Amino acid sequence: MTTKIPVILIVEDDAVLQSLYIEHCTRLGMSCIQIYDGSAAFDFVQHQLDEVDIVILDYMLPDMDGRVILEKIKTIQPTAPTLVISAIAEKTDDLALLQSGAILEIVKGDVPLHVIIETIAEFLKEDVQSLALAA
Repeated sequence: MTTKIPVILIVEDDAVLQSLYIEHCTRLGMSCIQIYDGSAAFDFVQHQLDEVDIVILDYMLPDMDGRVILEKIKTIQPTAPTLVISAIAEKTDDLALLQSGAILEIVKGDVPLHVIIETIAEFLKEDVQSLALAA
């Protein structure tokens, strides 16, 4: 039996942070797709969302609001797990993002990077286990 390698879509305009996500995810055996702007993310979501297992989405992209991309994700694939990363610590946005379908919203700088990656790995592990139980 072959094990499917989890695919992570990382939508982040900060190249350094993008590199760190990729480094940590690949170290854990995940494959990463990198996108640096909202319009490319929107296009990817419209045509290739079924290729990914989880999305890491920067909320504040230079050309598009992350909420627009999140809403598109949830329109196409309502169960697609999406982790929203934001530089803004506005608690009023937390509930709205969760209601829009985000599985978690994390404020950059509040949570160490390794914890974010461990959260993704744990979510993927639970997702794989639930699929195995359903089979």
